[in-house]
Amino acid sequence: MPEQEKTETRKSALRAGSVTDASVVGASPPPGPPPGKSARVEDGGLGMEVEGSAFTPGLAAGSAGGVVKDLFGEELPAVPPDSDEEPSLKTLLKAMQKMDSNLGGKIDRVQEQFESIQIQFKDLKETVQKLEENSVTKDLFQKLEERVIALEQGGLPSTRMNWMSQQVNRLDPANKSLAIKGLTEFDAEKRSRMIEDILINICSKTDIQNIEHIGKGPKDNRSMSGVSVIEMSSRSVRETCLKKLQEDNSILKKPAHNMLSVARAKTAEQKKRNDALHRACDILKKEYRSKNKSVTIEWQIDDSKDRSVSVDKVPIFLQKVTDLTGSFLSPFQDVIL
Repeated sequence: MPEQEKTETRKSALRAGSVTDASVVGASPPPGPPPGKSARVEDGGLGMEVEGSAFTPGLAAGSAGGVVKDLFGEELPAVPPDSDEEPSLKTLLKAMQKMDSNLGGKIDRVQEQFESIQIQFKDLKETVQKLEENSVTKDLFQKLEERVIALEQGGLPSTRMNWMSQQVNRLDPANKSLAIKGLTEFDAEKRSRMIEDILINICSKTDIQNIEHIGKGPKDNRSMSGVSVIEMSSRSVRETCLKKLQEDNSILKKPAHNMLSVARAKTAEQKKRNDALHRACDILKKEYRSKNKSVTIEWQIDDSKDRSVSVDKVPIFLQKVTDLTGSFLSPFQDVIL
């Protein structure tokens, strides 16, 4: 057979993948890259080194002549089995541009969210600064709290969150409210009249802004508890009434009312802090590492205003005086509140 025909026969056989024996081809196959070395793929100046084999970026695996897809699942032109062509630079750039476009869209959305949160923060700041401590009702305060929660969920930085929480907390009507406990009258109107009769001996009736009877039990089966919260006209009036009700000759010391006790009402912030301790306690009681161990809340650590939840008297959850929730300590730091 003429030399030219032999050469053409070898080329056709190699393209079809049907001849691999060196004796048939007439020469040994070209060696691949040695172990640990890199092969390099070039296409119009764009190359990538891959350990041990040639790799074309931007392409998913596919058989010669079959359907070939890019990283985004879009079909690329198939390469014929008898072709030495590699995917063009245009095809690769198209895939890369699509990746850039997707990333750019995500960055834009993050930027829009950031700008929206900053606007919400500015609006809430202006609203809070205009409000007077003694003019905020419970309904208004709850709406302010909802706006603070929205900022937190939107990713407002912690320093700004802490500042805003402090500003809103000072407007809590509980800061000027009393809590009377031990009440045994469960008719709402009669209880309100009894509370007014107690307070008008030490303050003006106009100083009593609102009386709320605290409920208990599940949402679908609430009942009146033995606690009522009385919102006064100001914090100073609240403090004056509290002092007089705690004096030895107070009306609460008389037989008709000696089962009652009075204290400052808990603020929303205090309730959240207490709730965090209770939740941490419940979680630790269910933890397998706390099985058959004593789990207790330490409402005040000695010589400190910090609080904790202990397992067999070892602090496992710490709530510092500046914390709204707190954090789990070793070896329970993996637990999520």
